[in-house]
Amino acid sequence: TTTTNAPFTTMILWTFDGDANDFSGIYNGQAVNNPTYISPGYTGYGSMLRLQGALNQSVVVTTPVLNLAYTSLTMEAWIYPMNVSSNADDSIFSQCQALATDQCLHFALASGYLRMRFFNDGSQGATRFTPNKWYHIACVYDYTLSAQVVYVTTPYQNDI
Repeated sequence: TTTTNAPFTTMILWTFDGDANDFSGIYNGQAVNNPTYISPGYTGYGSMLRLQGALNQSVVVTTPVLNLAYTSLTMEAWIYPMNVSSNADDSIFSQCQALATDQCLHFALASGYLRMRFFNDGSQGATRFTPNKWYHIACVYDYTLSAQVVYVTTPYQNDI
């Protein structure tokens, strides 16, 4: 008899249906500076979270700590950027243990492109984002290969 163990998997889903709670109730967030929830979302139901950089809005999750060290991971989101800056970073997800190389994970629109970075090193997509369009984005990190890949998809019907 051969027994295999599946790798440990943590799945987190923030639906933003009126709050910043994780669907499972484990990684619940705190909304900072009153972001708004707009309904319906992309699919025609549910909600979406609107964050305004000028108001320094975000969602912060402090406990439990999500340990991303020494592991492979995938993050994905549907985004609808209303403004795209050619000289600024708009964070989508970030986590820092310390402000040092390989201690911070950033998933962001940076100068108009999707980037996944570990502080200073990372990968960038080839698609330049434009405002007022839906994008399905994903960042994948393979720990075994030390490989980072970003994916950008624009649906056929983009505009609200």
